[in-house]
Amino acid sequence: MRIRTMRFALLGVMTAGVVLTQQACANGTAVEPVSAPAASEAATTEAEPAATGSEAPESPDPDEGAVPACKTGDLEANITLQPDGKGDTRMGLVTLTNKSDTECGVHGHATIALKNPADEVVNVPTENVKEPGESIRTALKSGSSVYQGIKWTVCDKGDSTCGAGNTLVFSLDGGKDGKPAKLSNFPAPEKNDITMKSLKIGTIQPDRQGVVAW
Repeated sequence: MRIRTMRFALLGVMTAGVVLTQQACANGTAVEPVSAPAASEAATTEAEPAATGSEAPESPDPDEGAVPACKTGDLEANITLQPDGKGDTRMGLVTLTNKSDTECGVHGHATIALKNPADEVVNVPTENVKEPGESIRTALKSGSSVYQGIKWTVCDKGDSTCGAGNTLVFSLDGGKDGKPAKLSNFPAPEKNDITMKSLKIGTIQPDRQGVVAW
């Protein structure tokens, strides 16, 4: 009796399923079996897109491979007094030459300062100017040179606002107590006759054209 009862119960469940299916069809609802996605479809969905060789490489660092900055000790300076001074204005051509064995970079302004016979820096109002234009960053090979112009106002040594000295020094780090420059066409050092009421310093350029024409 128990076995027959279980058979009737199972038959009832199967009959109910058939009835529900027939009702869904009668109502116009399509009944489709739900199947798991194929293994290949699942892999396509979950996989990350692969990188291709057509992607643009990262831009290199603009400073990559740049030469180290020149130091004051790497260079020598020669300052040549220009012959066409007008009134109380004087111009000088500063030639900076790399005397080291390695290439180095220069840019901006080299500081120029006046010193007296006691090797003291003379207080001269000084201004950096963008003449003859913006400085051009230059990689300076051993033995090669760059240029800048300086312009100053001469004065009477008896004037308390007049700076007087016998040598000029240069520096690349902004300091005034720099390295002595070689002077051309200036008064002899013993005369202490370099006078400056004010000084303007132009920009470093890769060639001398225009550096003393302002």
